[in-house]
Amino acid sequence: MGRYEDYIRHIHYKLSEISPTLPPQSHPAAPPSLAVTAPPTRAMAAFTLHLLPEELLQTILSHLAKPDHLALNSTSAWLRRKAAPHAWRKVLLTDCRSEHRGELITRTSGAGGVRTSGIPAGATVAGDEHDDTPALRKLWILATTPWLAREVVEVTYQCHLPPPAVFAELPRCGFGGQTLSCDPRTIKLIELAVANLMRVSTLRVVFGHARFSEALLRSFFAKGRVCELRIRRLWLECVRLNEGLEVLRDIGQAWDGYGLPTRLDFSGLETMRLRRLPLEVKDLEQDVRMIDRSRIVYARGGRATEMQNGLGGHYLTSVNTLGAEVVIADEQLHLTMSRALYDDVADTLAESGLRAKQDSQDTWPIGSLFEAANTFDDAVYGQLEQELTLPDEVRNAHVSSHRDRSMLAFCDRLPPQSKLPINQPDALNVCQRLFRMNSPTACASAMGMFRQTASTLTALCLDWMLISLNRMPGFPEDTTGSLAWFAEMFDLRFPHLRAFQYRNAVVHQTVLPPDLYLLDHCDDTVGLRPLVFMEAHPDLQCLAWPMDCFFSTKLDPDVTRRAKAVVERLGQTLVDLRVDVEYSGNGEWQSADTAPREVNEADTGRRRRFITEFAALQTTVKTLKIEGGMPRDERREVIRSMHRCPIEKVVLIGVCYPIGNTWGARGREMAITDGQAQIDDRVFLEGEDTATIEELGVRDLAPPSSGYTYSPSFAWHNEAPMLHAIASCHSATLRELKFCGYKGAPILFNPIPITTPLLHALKHCHKLETLITSFWLSTHFEGSPRDDQVISYWMDARSPSSTALVAPFWADPPASGTWAYELKTKFAPDALAWRITSFLGPFLSEKAKARKGGVKVRASFCVGDWGGIFDVDVRIGKGAVSSDVCLGWEGPREELEEGRRRGKSEARGWF
Repeated sequence: MGRYEDYIRHIHYKLSEISPTLPPQSHPAAPPSLAVTAPPTRAMAAFTLHLLPEELLQTILSHLAKPDHLALNSTSAWLRRKAAPHAWRKVLLTDCRSEHRGELITRTSGAGGVRTSGIPAGATVAGDEHDDTPALRKLWILATTPWLAREVVEVTYQCHLPPPAVFAELPRCGFGGQTLSCDPRTIKLIELAVANLMRVSTLRVVFGHARFSEALLRSFFAKGRVCELRIRRLWLECVRLNEGLEVLRDIGQAWDGYGLPTRLDFSGLETMRLRRLPLEVKDLEQDVRMIDRSRIVYARGGRATEMQNGLGGHYLTSVNTLGAEVVIADEQLHLTMSRALYDDVADTLAESGLRAKQDSQDTWPIGSLFEAANTFDDAVYGQLEQELTLPDEVRNAHVSSHRDRSMLAFCDRLPPQSKLPINQPDALNVCQRLFRMNSPTACASAMGMFRQTASTLTALCLDWMLISLNRMPGFPEDTTGSLAWFAEMFDLRFPHLRAFQYRNAVVHQTVLPPDLYLLDHCDDTVGLRPLVFMEAHPDLQCLAWPMDCFFSTKLDPDVTRRAKAVVERLGQTLVDLRVDVEYSGNGEWQSADTAPREVNEADTGRRRRFITEFAALQTTVKTLKIEGGMPRDERREVIRSMHRCPIEKVVLIGVCYPIGNTWGARGREMAITDGQAQIDDRVFLEGEDTATIEELGVRDLAPPSSGYTYSPSFAWHNEAPMLHAIASCHSATLRELKFCGYKGAPILFNPIPITTPLLHALKHCHKLETLITSFWLSTHFEGSPRDDQVISYWMDARSPSSTALVAPFWADPPASGTWAYELKTKFAPDALAWRITSFLGPFLSEKAKARKGGVKVRASFCVGDWGGIFDVDVRIGKGAVSSDVCLGWEGPREELEEGRRRGKSEARGWF
């Protein structure tokens, strides 16, 4: 890039005169190499961009940030043609929250309303929680500007609201909200825009509205679609598969009033990630009728309820319950089937003068469900038509009647004009539409996708799949259907498969059904299909599977021989391994052998078979991730058993800090120095062998000898700390470490002495580039926690439009001992960055810190009543006098912050 720096610097200088870019969110200690520190020379100032060769100009533009592309786009017509394609390479479609003037809807919930503590029954949210206007504007541009649409290579669609919290909200959320993005003009605009998107290779749908997602999927994957490049990467997260893919059933039963394609073709996909979505054998509506009507769907004009906001607190939004929508469908079905009988009786009464005949449109239950959505959509399109000219196809798709529009949205077709007598077969068709009696389940939809992509798929990831929303610990469940689905999947063959992942089986709803093992004999339904599947895919490079579901506790010599052959082959190809088990609610024990409570011996035996019969045979793994409730000694033994592997990245995630407990037994040491942690966070913590850790933690490493043969040692006391064991085996190759778990984590402002020997071994990791670690951040002041004030302070400090910022510390220093002083000296972003530097700097390798850019450290904090995760990214390096310095910092940022979420999504491996 060096030879383009003068040109880029010149463009930045000119842009600063035209439209300054947004303020940076990162805070380097020194200006970046491309920062404008002085006006360009006279020769450069006179340089004209249009004289550059096209290839050189495009290369320069590719190095600019999107705000710069947008500024260039508004400079001149010539620059618009050059810069606009770069600004539109990646398109994000999303909605927003708005209040349409004169169109505020006040509705109270009926049966099945969600009650939330502190919110009166019947409360509503003023305004439109899901206004599609931002997405509609972009779709209009793409639909009316074909040359620009051809430049788009990636499309992401997501709702603007935070996705459901995985532990507390995801299991009780449905993603088939009927009232979202249901206007036929929206569906037609999506179809027209997709028709111009000829070169899109990546599609992400994250927490998308059901109808909008369905329109995207049907349009992009329409059979026979004309395009220059087919979708190669598909990411579906927090959606309902059977909402968007109903047409995978028999074409003769497909209803499509929106006019979307009715045959889909997913062939050509190379990577597929299905994440955080229901994958049930039963249809969700059918299941709700029998068991649970309280699950919620996001809605327009629904009942107000609180949802977690990703910032440690809540936000208010509008929802319906699945039960409430089912009730409305019941009422509509009853009305439809009885309409003819009612009309006959009304005619007779009217002729007799006893009662006047009522208008057939006076009562329409489904119309009440869509009242707010239809009114909001009229306001949205009324405003759009004042600003731009919609294509004729979009205007012609408008259905003015709210009743007909409601039936179209709910049933996917307009109702017939003729009466529906109860004794006619047509009534059964209405019933099928209302209750989706012939719709495929999510499992059937997923299997259809797998079959169509089998010949080209290279990576298949099933991540946090809700295979049983009603599963409860300790209660029996019929898993026959789930086992049959897995049996069908393992019968498939993917000739080019390199990554196969079933991730995050860490809660009751995502745990695999019993007797399903990857390398052993399963129940009679599945048999040896998983083992045969693994034998048929010998070139896997990435594998994720529950640690306790590789092997059973039974030993069959023939099966064991075949499994060993598979493992030995994987030992030559596997570079990425992830294992997990279900989380334990109170934290992980140090060892199953010494756990103070009874443990499941069968689970322990299966996990330990994985260590000795799988992990110990690996030789090529570079990335290792271990997550869930397995005891700490088993995590260590996985790492020790893989001593022959050139491991570069180790990720350990649990409820407790995976390196060790710095708080003392039952958190007593922490209670002395910081009383903020709740008793539930401390009571199950086991004490460390302090004397042994202090002695062995600071000793030199003990790497395995050349002739070393691994032998398991399942115990914790009288052993070196976890980090010492990791560094002893892999310090020569380690480049990234990630330790997540807040119970027992190091206390940032008041560390307990045992923290030093627990982290001492970091000094030996000379190639370390990235360290991610949890910290305990106490906000206690004058006897009470101040989490909410700290979070608000961070948000204000980050927002360029905030008016809550106070003067800099040096300009108006607050009085010592006040809360303002605490905020400035402890919780201000720059204060946190320097505290992290001074805390971790002494533990890091001098060689690692001396490298250009130093070591990137991400300190992670759990703050707020509902556990918001905030990160501060710091680069720790060496200063002019060889002291530890902060080279730059960014944050604090929550998990859902736009830049962080986008970066995490784009950095996902095997996608």
